[in-house]
Amino acid sequence: LEALQYVGDYLPTFKFSGAIAISLRNQVLRDHPGLFFPPGYYTEVKKYSVARGIDPSTTLAVIRQESAFNATIRSPVGAIGLMQLMPQTAASIAREMGIKNFDPKTLFIADTNVNFGTFLLNQNTTRFKDRFSAIVASYNGGPHNVEKWIRNSTAADEIEFVEDMV
Repeated sequence: LEALQYVGDYLPTFKFSGAIAISLRNQVLRDHPGLFFPPGYYTEVKKYSVARGIDPSTTLAVIRQESAFNATIRSPVGAIGLMQLMPQTAASIAREMGIKNFDPKTLFIADTNVNFGTFLLNQNTTRFKDRFSAIVASYNGGPHNVEKWIRNSTAADEIEFVEDMV
């Protein structure tokens, strides 16, 4: 598994970690965190997460869920790279950041993708404050949808709210 991670092929590692019995998963996570959150791209993750006041673990979790640490992935709907950014969203972020002549192909570059993805996470954090489930849900589902889910929710707590979204 370490050899696969060395060449950037993290998916087999995730499949293996998913096969670990639930009763052992916490111990394995504690003793071997790289199985769940490989160190690949940590330089970019730390740089942009810290600069934006985001816990790097949150960024790593988004990357793991969105792309399984595959920087060259493109989703069927067109989302690109590690943090699976839509080109239109990235173009909007580029304008807000003052970047001229943005090219969506640069989203395949880890540094650009993590920069833009953490910018979006920061926007969601500002919008939803400390409501973690809304922050991460809005990353994928969009902030307007999450606001609608919050308005229509009858959930008594965050766990119920998350279950209602699913």
